[in-house]
Amino acid sequence: MRIIYIVLTFLMCVFHALYKGDLSFILLVFLLVLPLALFVMLTVQSFFLKISAADISGAAGRGKRELLRITVENRSFLPVASVKLKFRYISCFPPDKPKAEKYIVSAPVSPRSKETLTVGFTPVHCGYVDISVKYAVIGDLLGLTAIPRKFRLSDRITVMPSTYEFYPNSEKNSSVYSESDKFSAVSPGDDPSEIFELREYRSGDSMNRIHWKLSSRGEEFIVKELSLPAADRVLILCDTGSCGNCDDFDAMLDIAATLSAFLVKLHSAHIIAAPAEDGTLFTAHITESEDFAAAFTEMCGGTVSFGKRVTDESCIRGLSDILRKGCSRVLAVSKDDGKAFTEELLRICGETALTVFCTAAPSEQSKDTGFSSAEIIYSLAENLNENIYKQT
Repeated sequence: MRIIYIVLTFLMCVFHALYKGDLSFILLVFLLVLPLALFVMLTVQSFFLKISAADISGAAGRGKRELLRITVENRSFLPVASVKLKFRYISCFPPDKPKAEKYIVSAPVSPRSKETLTVGFTPVHCGYVDISVKYAVIGDLLGLTAIPRKFRLSDRITVMPSTYEFYPNSEKNSSVYSESDKFSAVSPGDDPSEIFELREYRSGDSMNRIHWKLSSRGEEFIVKELSLPAADRVLILCDTGSCGNCDDFDAMLDIAATLSAFLVKLHSAHIIAAPAEDGTLFTAHITESEDFAAAFTEMCGGTVSFGKRVTDESCIRGLSDILRKGCSRVLAVSKDDGKAFTEELLRICGETALTVFCTAAPSEQSKDTGFSSAEIIYSLAENLNENIYKQT
């Protein structure tokens, strides 16, 4: 439209030069003043526009379409020809490099009405997506002028792993993930089946742990400290350093999330751990669905490292601390099924039972290794239940 306007203005200048008169002069002035008039009108209209974003979900499921909605309200009696928003996506799907994308969406807004601009995207890998909008651009009816309207949006959506059904209906599964009836005598924990001690309420204590019957007898609230199982606590260990690409990372987190969700359904407190960016071992204690969501949000949000292995010296110290506090089974998830990796895990775990869930097919170096104290299960998350049942 701007090109047409420039051509018309040029022709009108030629017309005015060739044909002197009021008509040619009035037409020329009209064309020259038109952009200014449209700009003034847009400036006035911008004060009557209200732009807002609907609450963005902090987490999205991998492979599930997510929608971002922006509401534009025009409170004036004049229409707004165009409201344009430029979205900037930065997708970080470890261990690949972040990818930046741009997407523009625009729509007219009728007088005294609301319009909703919708942007949809479907994340294909676990990780996170940063979405930002710096300003909105309001355009006139002819497309000659436009003014920016301050509108800042900045948010992060964490892309969570997929979980699959995992049925505790086999004798093998029940024995592997059974709860302990032995508890620590020196350390409190988070197992609701046993009370470690009773004490007075402190700021920050959960209301769910108040002993209401005892509290009703006095003036202070009494809180139940839960017990720490001395054995049969499960550790899910994610070897993120073995991941070579996004697909490996997805497969690893899918298995870890499926195992963790299964334990949550059994009300079995457990720990999930992975190498962290600072070189230490990231750990999260999980007892309920809220803990599960928080742990995997951190892991997908950039907390874990892809240059570190769980068998690195800095991680071994953290792993040894967990095992000393009472853990009788380690479920390691890795792409590596090599002899050196498994032997190192066995050395660290000692008498602790070890199961390695390998996300790749059996490699040549894994054949005929003869591990008697470590069980290796080759599986993707969707086949996890089936492949565990096949183990002897």
